[in-house]
Amino acid sequence: MSKKATATITVPMTIDVDGAPNAYGPDDSKALDYELNAHVGAKKTGKIVGYRTKNNDGRTPIPQGATDPYPGFYIAETAYGDAANNNGNDPRRYVNAAEINYTLHATAAKNTGVNLGDFCVVHSLSTRRTVFAIVGDSGHSSGAEGSLALLQRLGYPAKNGKSGGVDKSEIVVRYFANTNPNKRFFFTQAELDSAATSQDLDTDFSDFHAGDPGLLVLDAVGHTESSIEAPRVDPFAPLSVSQGKNPPVYPGRLIKRDDADTDSVKIIQKRLREIGMTEPGPNGPIPLAVDGGYGTNTFNAVELFQMRHTDLDGRPLLVDGIVGAATWGALFGRNTVLSSLAMAGSILGKKVLETAAGQEGVLEKPIGSNSGPEVDQYLASVGLPPGNFWCMAFAYWCFREAAASIGIKNPAIKTGGVLDAWNKARSGGIPTVTCEDALNDPGKIKPGMIFIMSTGGGYGHTGIVVALRGNVLETIEGNTNKEGSSNGIGVFRRTQRTISSINRGYIDYGV
Repeated sequence: MSKKATATITVPMTIDVDGAPNAYGPDDSKALDYELNAHVGAKKTGKIVGYRTKNNDGRTPIPQGATDPYPGFYIAETAYGDAANNNGNDPRRYVNAAEINYTLHATAAKNTGVNLGDFCVVHSLSTRRTVFAIVGDSGHSSGAEGSLALLQRLGYPAKNGKSGGVDKSEIVVRYFANTNPNKRFFFTQAELDSAATSQDLDTDFSDFHAGDPGLLVLDAVGHTESSIEAPRVDPFAPLSVSQGKNPPVYPGRLIKRDDADTDSVKIIQKRLREIGMTEPGPNGPIPLAVDGGYGTNTFNAVELFQMRHTDLDGRPLLVDGIVGAATWGALFGRNTVLSSLAMAGSILGKKVLETAAGQEGVLEKPIGSNSGPEVDQYLASVGLPPGNFWCMAFAYWCFREAAASIGIKNPAIKTGGVLDAWNKARSGGIPTVTCEDALNDPGKIKPGMIFIMSTGGGYGHTGIVVALRGNVLETIEGNTNKEGSSNGIGVFRRTQRTISSINRGYIDYGV
């Protein structure tokens, strides 16, 4: 029997970005929130409470250093932190609002023995998504505030803390006392989800949706690549092929709730209706309407399809109610989406791929040391000694060697930091493709680009794109293993990463 909550609240929810290393800074246009919102009363005269100040004077910001995730930004705090890290001026010590689902320590929860760090299950009555979270911050006694990541994973169009949020009381938060007694700190949502799943917390919110089909989705699986306990079958062969018609081609953009592209929505609705999807009727379920309106019924049908089916390569679809390239391909067939990129377009790109391929099989010596004859060379190319993480150093070394072989200047940013490379590329005008852009149009991903993933705590992982097949990337990566770990043991070619798993984007150094 599932563990029952010790406290439950239903509230509206404003967006909290505290703990995100780019929450506040001297330039509001680059930060997730207005610096003024870090002051009591959102007034310049109010004491600073959103980020660290020198000697806790409430007036003088402490900027992040050169080796921190966002140099120059301020150090945003959360009430819950990493007990193993005693450095209060380390931005990695705090729960990252942009990565981790967290709720606030509501009085109703405190009264039942809930502590900071305990687990929650959070559900939206509107989007009907359910996610795991922790109690990560204080400061709002009603609990009507949640991290940016939480609102995003619940399906709301939140981009930062400057606007948005949920005005209606439609967020249900279940608190579970004494579920994290060892005060475990989480750097990634995948770790949090795994730990929460082992607790067997109550995730059934069907009582809140009496009278409707109750197609509720535990959406945490859609963002962490963890497994989902739901029956899945192979992708459908498009019915239109058997009828002698050409299947519809993916329009090259995400199609989502309230989408204005009614023609594409009708195509999706017709396909879902053909395979048996329904919507509530006055006397029970009726076939899904084909009306061009991407409302709740269509959203639920898409999510149910995504739960039950795989992408074209047999991998779980992202359960988000949005039709991207992977879901479109599963609905209509392989020939309807971009299926392969086999070669880089430039001489540099081709040389980079040749160079990276020549390093496949390099291993650390000894294993687990972040060192070895070849690894030390990768690290030295960016000025780092043996023993450091080296995935970005490997990517930089490949570009350096490739550029030298054709007599051109190396265009890659010289750094061993994954997120540092991403931030410098974005601020320095180097072409990038964001994760959202890639999901909208996978054709923007080119062989020779390097992908950028944040793994939490200011850390990340990278590798070189070799090819794209449907929704799946073929990559060559350093400091990984066959299973795709960051901080792994060698250089490996991988064929398992999906576009949706790359949560920052791609850097294009002219490949």
